[in-house]
Amino acid sequence: MSTTVRATIVAMMMVMMMMSHVHAQIINGLVQALLVEQPASCTAAEGCELSDLLLGGGILNGLGGAYIDFSSYQNANIEVDQNAVLGALIVGGSNNVLNVNSGVVINIEKGLQVNSSSILKVEGSVNVQEQVTSFVGSNVVVVSGGSLSAASIIVQSAGNITVQTGARVKAAITISSYSSSFIGVDDSSSSSSGSSSSSSGIAAIAGSIAVSGVATIGNASISQSMSITGTEQANAVVIITGTTTIAQSATTNSLSLLTVEGEGTLKITGAVAAAGNTEVAGTIQSSTSFLQANTYLHLLGGTVIAPIVTIGTQAELSGVGMIGSSSVFSNFTVQGNLSIGNSPGTVTVNGDWRQSATSTFNLDLASSNNYDRLIVTGTAYPNGFLKCIVIDGYSPAKNARHTFVTSSSVDGGFSVTIGTTVSDITKWTSQTTQNSIIATFNTAPPP
Repeated sequence: MSTTVRATIVAMMMVMMMMSHVHAQIINGLVQALLVEQPASCTAAEGCELSDLLLGGGILNGLGGAYIDFSSYQNANIEVDQNAVLGALIVGGSNNVLNVNSGVVINIEKGLQVNSSSILKVEGSVNVQEQVTSFVGSNVVVVSGGSLSAASIIVQSAGNITVQTGARVKAAITISSYSSSFIGVDDSSSSSSGSSSSSSGIAAIAGSIAVSGVATIGNASISQSMSITGTEQANAVVIITGTTTIAQSATTNSLSLLTVEGEGTLKITGAVAAAGNTEVAGTIQSSTSFLQANTYLHLLGGTVIAPIVTIGTQAELSGVGMIGSSSVFSNFTVQGNLSIGNSPGTVTVNGDWRQSATSTFNLDLASSNNYDRLIVTGTAYPNGFLKCIVIDGYSPAKNARHTFVTSSSVDGGFSVTIGTTVSDITKWTSQTTQNSIIATFNTAPPP
């Protein structure tokens, strides 16, 4: 086709687009507009023409070079059903939808931007050589069977990215705003029974994830690392709802929250270093180590599994749950505070338990048979401070004994045992037996 004929076709299309709402298809390298009934909300002034579609007179074709911008459109539905090479693509405007159909491959030589409440839906393949940006209430949805690759994906300013089960994303993903979100699995891709309609059952992320906003991750596989970094302006939050695997390490800073819900499992090949709050109703499993360096690790009936689990000097373990498993022997060390229970409760350690000389075991006692308990399948190595805290109006009898640690053996003892206040320092003592530790109240209550 000659240049003159091609330009004439494009010019005719422009006139047609100014008269109606746009439903466009990429066919044989050209943009073909199909006229549909124009909605009342769509006027030429609001962008019903295609004048911005072919910036600089470019035409979509296999040679690339076209810079495509939908920012002036409103309520447009653009179906891409033929392969194309673009220079750059902006899916903006208001409530526009660009759907890359199944089997279609779009190669973008520079960047892809999605904004202004618009949606990019990827059922086929979109390959971006530079950066993908989603912001201002937009959504990037990678459907089961679809793929999106880029040098990086930035989600900011209320942008969203959803990766359904069976979809694949190859990029380093950064969630850079608290109002932005990443969803590793979209439940709409699952049947009503909860089973995935995709045979793979996971969202595959070939790259790393860095979160300084909000990310909810379901059944996902992350080939590199995950970092969660909050700021003074807003904490970062990651919520694990399904089975997520991370091939490298996971880190959090002091202004972040990592939550693993009851049905969630987070599996990390490398180490976990948590400086922010960690809440576990499901399971966190590391093949090497788990360190809660600061703030707290709160067990909500959940389990932390690793050969080495450490609560740092500035951190605390609280709640009820389990350390280690029947198949993973855990060396559990508390350097900070051990505050078992939801006042009171039980923590089970499948392995050895060690308290450092600077640590404190906070023991809540609500009655003669209702108090915190630590069950250790290996050896208990007590040390540091034992603080006995009477709650719920409990008034222990003189010489009342409370066996709060049971283990296969005990090596050592608490260096100091105190009550709730300094005046109680002489009222409590702790004794060790071959396989237990007992807290005894030595002073009768007042008459």
